[in-house]
Amino acid sequence: MEQYPLGRNWQLIYVQKFQSLFSNSLSDVFLVNIIKNKKLIQPTLKGKICHKMLTILITFSFGAIVGSFINVVTYRLPLIIQKYWTYHSSNFLKSQGITITDLEDKHEQERFNLLWPPSHCPNCKHKIKPWENIPLLSYIFLKKKCSNCSQRISFQYPLTELLSGFLTMFLVYNFGLSALSFAFMLLVWPLLTIT
Repeated sequence: MEQYPLGRNWQLIYVQKFQSLFSNSLSDVFLVNIIKNKKLIQPTLKGKICHKMLTILITFSFGAIVGSFINVVTYRLPLIIQKYWTYHSSNFLKSQGITITDLEDKHEQERFNLLWPPSHCPNCKHKIKPWENIPLLSYIFLKKKCSNCSQRISFQYPLTELLSGFLTMFLVYNFGLSALSFAFMLLVWPLLTIT
């Protein structure tokens, strides 16, 4: 059953407020036309379904985009931690008078974090273009291969995007666009990242 912001007689309350603003006969004619044509007052069932479907599509897309970022985090974070550990370990060993030539050669001075360098193929280092980086769709359009070297793209990437999209959509569908659904998203996304 629908819940109206002002109870079951919400149409009458709005009519009374409108009549109190304008007390001439023109407003009475206008009110009669509004009450007769309920499409102006109540949304149709088709409109409600379209609104719900649009909300589901937008939240799924948003979840897939977050899933794409989760893929970046799961790939780069271990590399960042390894580079950080290697750099500080070699500095500590140097301070103790021990030199290891292998560590010095592997350490790169290039900036490497979650945002830089831009997305690239792990095999050939080809910089991924924006249209090749659309969640789920690019995996299908590229036929599961890199556009440059034809190396197979792991199924982990679209699976993570799909799971993130469905989980986000599920939360919004069940809890609506609310603080509670957003709190659950902030719980679900890190859990998806560590799995």
